[in-house]
Amino acid sequence: MSSFLVTGGDARTTRPALTVKNADWWPDISADDLRDTHRITDTVTDARLKTAITTAIAAVNRLLRDWQRQQRNAGHASLAAVPVPDYLPPDGLNALYLRAVYCHAHALLIERYRDYDASGSGTRDSETKGEIAGDYRREAMFAICDLCDRPHNIVELI
Repeated sequence: MSSFLVTGGDARTTRPALTVKNADWWPDISADDLRDTHRITDTVTDARLKTAITTAIAAVNRLLRDWQRQQRNAGHASLAAVPVPDYLPPDGLNALYLRAVYCHAHALLIERYRDYDASGSGTRDSETKGEIAGDYRREAMFAICDLCDRPHNIVELI
């Protein structure tokens, strides 16, 4: 009796690491770290992940531009050079920034992939995924507020 066994390597070991370049003041984003942190499988291609990360970087950097300007005016050449408040761990500001970008990128991916199943259960799942995407967006906003030392309640008048 003979058997045929196909073994494939882990996609991460067969493809080069993907790092998305950020604006000069902010840290670059590792796609592999995002995959590991948010348990994003290889079903999401590197191209889609890179697009989501780039879009998330743009959105988060835009929301943080006033805070960044204040830090630059205070003489801090990068996020890593900003003094960390005593209530945060040593890498706390970087961790909050990454959380904001990762959560925003994950929300974008959920929104893109929610139409994957067109069945009736897929429609229900789509609604649930929309709620989950909203949760990730809220987490991104919480991280931005924490980074800027602002309260979490954000109210806009319509």
